[in-house]
Amino acid sequence: MPNNECKREELSLTVQPKPKPNESLSSFIVRVATENGISMFTIRRYITIGAQSRYKQLPIFHQVDWVHENIDMEKLSTELGVKVSDLEKYTFTPLQMYFNENGVVDIPQYKVSLSKEIITNKRRYCPLCLVSNGIYKLLWQVFSISYCDEHHIALQNKCNSCGKSLPYVFETMAIHLCVHCGDSLKLKRYISERNEFDLGEQQRKYDDWNYLLSGAFKQIKPNINTIESLAYLILYVSSVDSHKNSFNRRRVRYFSLKRIKGLATYIRNNRNVASFKVNLQDIFTVSRKEEISVEELFNTTVPDTFINSFFINKKDSQIGVCLAPWCKYYKSVEGMREIALTADNKKTINRNRVTYRKLFACTGCYMRYGVNNAGIWQETDNRIHVIWSKVRPLFSQGYTRHAISNMLKITSNKTHEHLGYMLQYNILPEEISIKYLPHSVPSNLIEKFIDIKWSSFPKYHTLYKVARVKYGWSQIEFYYYAFEKDVLEYQLSEQHGSLRDRSKATEPMKQKIYQTIKELYEKQVTLSIEKVAEEVGCNNKTIGYNGFSNLIKQYREIQLQEQKNSEEAVLSRLYETYKKEVEQEKGVLLIKNISRHLNRNQQYLTIKFPELSKKIVNDVKESKSKAIQLYTEEMITKTKNAIKLLTNKYEPITINAIKKLIGLTNNQSKSKIGKHLVGLIRKEIQMAKELI
Repeated sequence: MPNNECKREELSLTVQPKPKPNESLSSFIVRVATENGISMFTIRRYITIGAQSRYKQLPIFHQVDWVHENIDMEKLSTELGVKVSDLEKYTFTPLQMYFNENGVVDIPQYKVSLSKEIITNKRRYCPLCLVSNGIYKLLWQVFSISYCDEHHIALQNKCNSCGKSLPYVFETMAIHLCVHCGDSLKLKRYISERNEFDLGEQQRKYDDWNYLLSGAFKQIKPNINTIESLAYLILYVSSVDSHKNSFNRRRVRYFSLKRIKGLATYIRNNRNVASFKVNLQDIFTVSRKEEISVEELFNTTVPDTFINSFFINKKDSQIGVCLAPWCKYYKSVEGMREIALTADNKKTINRNRVTYRKLFACTGCYMRYGVNNAGIWQETDNRIHVIWSKVRPLFSQGYTRHAISNMLKITSNKTHEHLGYMLQYNILPEEISIKYLPHSVPSNLIEKFIDIKWSSFPKYHTLYKVARVKYGWSQIEFYYYAFEKDVLEYQLSEQHGSLRDRSKATEPMKQKIYQTIKELYEKQVTLSIEKVAEEVGCNNKTIGYNGFSNLIKQYREIQLQEQKNSEEAVLSRLYETYKKEVEQEKGVLLIKNISRHLNRNQQYLTIKFPELSKKIVNDVKESKSKAIQLYTEEMITKTKNAIKLLTNKYEPITINAIKKLIGLTNNQSKSKIGKHLVGLIRKEIQMAKELI
C-alpha cells in the first residue's frame, strides 16, 4: 500500500486547519488531505458508511456538500476537530429544514429539489479568490449564481490554459493546479464584462441563498409544520391582492392549477406525496415574480382568515338570513332551503368570481345565497342591492328603460331582467307596474322553458333570443315569465337535472342505442359517443349514463385493430412489389426510398407495425450487404486487369495508379468501403510483385 494511504480505521490527521468563511465542506476536506499529505479519497473512504468501492468515483464526492445519509459525520468531526453542527454550516444541509414534516426530513424530496439548483459535476471557482484566500465557496455551485461576490468577476469552471472542465473535486484542488495540464488556476488580474444590473441581480441571489441557509424561517403557527407553513405562505403571496382574505385557487398566480390544487391538498390532508409539497423552486418562483427577497417573503404575515378558509367546507356552515327587504322572510332563515349546485352535482361553483361549496335559495323571493371560502354569508347573484337601491328608485321616479340603462351603464337585457323580477314581486308602485305587465301568461310555461334548455344558472340574454324566435316573446314578456314562481321552482328543484338532461333512458331507447351501435360498426362508420347520440336522437349524457360508453369503446378498439390489420396488409403488399422491382433492376433497397414509396416514415412503421418494420430493416441490411459484395468483386476484377495493363506497359504498379484506372476517387477511398478496397488493392499489388 502506498505510504500516503491509510487503513480505513487508522486515519490520523496531524494537521488540523479550520474551515474558512463561506468555504464548501468538500473544499475544506481536500485542503485537509493536501496539508496532511494524503489522498482526499483516504478521508472519503474513512467517513463512508457501507461499501467503499462505489465511493471511489469522483462524481460521488459532491455528496458531502449536500446530503450525509452515507457519511459518518461524527467520525469526520472527531478527525477534523470541528463540531458536526459547525461542519454542516459549510454545506447545503441547513436547507433540510424546509423539508421537515413534524420532525422528519423528507430526504428524497430535498435531494430532488436541491439537484435542480446546484451544479454537481463541475467545480466553479474565482481565479482571484484562489490568490487571496485559496478556497472554493459553497454558493459558487448554485446554478443561478455566476459571479464572485467579492471580486465581481464571472465564475469559471474550466482551466484558463487548456480549456478543459474541472471535476467537482480533484487531487490538485488545494494547490490550485489544473488536473489536466498542471497549469495554475490563479489569476492576479481579470477584466469583468458585467454591468451594474447583473451585479445587483447576482447580489440578490447571494442574499437569498445566505438567508435560506441561515435557518431563520419560522413556522407561521406553532401547530403548523414547516412544509405546511411554506405552502400557506406561497399560496397567500401568490394570490391577487383582491383575494388575499380567503383562498381561491383560480386567483393564485405563477403556478399551474394542478400545482395549486396539490399544495392545497397537502394543507388539508397532509398527504405524503412529493408533488403536493413546497420545494425550493416554488420559493424562488414567488420571490422573483413578486420582486421581493426570500427574507421579505418569509417575513410575510399570513392572516388567520386565509388559513381558516382552507377548512371552511369541513365545518357545518351556518345558514344565514334572507337579505331582500321586499321578501316576507326578510331577516329570517325560515324560507331557506339548500339547493344542488348544478345538475351535474359538482362540489363547488363560481359565481361572480367567488367560490361557493353550498348554495341556498329563499322560497319567499327566490334569491340565492351561499357561504364563500372566507365563511361569509352573501347573496350570490348581486341582485338585491342593484334592484332595491338603484333600479327600483329610478323606475319609481318615472325614468324610461333606455334612460336607466344609460344611467347605470348596464345593458338593455340587464335592465329588463331586473324589471321582470320587480314586476313578479310587486316591488314597483302600481302605476308604474301597470305600464309593463304582460296581458297573459302561457299555460304550458315550464315546458316552453325546458324546450329552450333552461338551466340552474341561465344565460338570460342568449335564451331570450331563442325565445323571441321560437315564441315571439318581447323582452318584458320573457323576463316576466322567467321569474314566475313555477319556473323558479323548476329551476331549483332536485328533479331539474334529469328533466333537462333526459339521461335516464327507457328500455326501448336502450334497445335503439344498442342496435345503432351495432349498425354503425357493421357499416364501418367511426364510432364515438357523439356519433351514436346523433343517430339515436339523444344527448351525449344519455349514452354515458346508461352504460354504453364502454360498449362503444370496445367496438371502437375492434375497429382500430381491424383498420390497423388492413393497413398493414396493404403496406406489406406494396413493399413486396417494390422489393421485387428493385431486385429485378439490380438496385439497392434504401429506407428513405421505401418510406417514400409507402408514404409512411420509418418511425410510423416502427411504432404501428413493428414486425413489418423489422422485416424492412433486415431486407435493407441484406440488400446493402449483397450490393457491397458485388461492388467489391467488381472492383477486384478491375484491379487485376489494371495490374496486367500496368505490367504490360512497364509502368510502376502503385495504389494511386490503380485507383485512377478503376475510377476510385480520393473521397471514395476515405469511406468505410473505400478503405476496405484500398486494403484489397494493396494485397493484389503485393501478390503481383511476388509473381514478378
